[in-house]
Amino acid sequence: MLVHKERLSGTTSGGVLTLTTAKFSGVLLHLIYIKPATATTTYDLAIEDPDGEQIYSELGVQGTFLREVRTPTFGTHKVKITAASADEAFTGYLKVREN
Repeated sequence: MLVHKERLSGTTSGGVLTLTTAKFSGVLLHLIYIKPATATTTYDLAIEDPDGEQIYSELGVQGTFLREVRTPTFGTHKVKITAASADEAFTGYLKVREN
């Protein structure tokens, strides 16, 4: 089983940040990790597939987000952080694994 860590980073502007992943090919989204610069920052998180449909969302996250999931994926995805309470740096990663 091969595991890949797709690193993500950027800074929100107006409370919004959209990041695009590399192209996945028949992998399983296994882990989502997002961390704002400040532990008290709140935000909404969404992941969209290549067709623009949400495959994951979480509302009202505060501070570091870590969630284990089991979602089959393919293609490039958009990781969207919206409604952030502060414009600051966000870092994180998605772990995907081959089936």
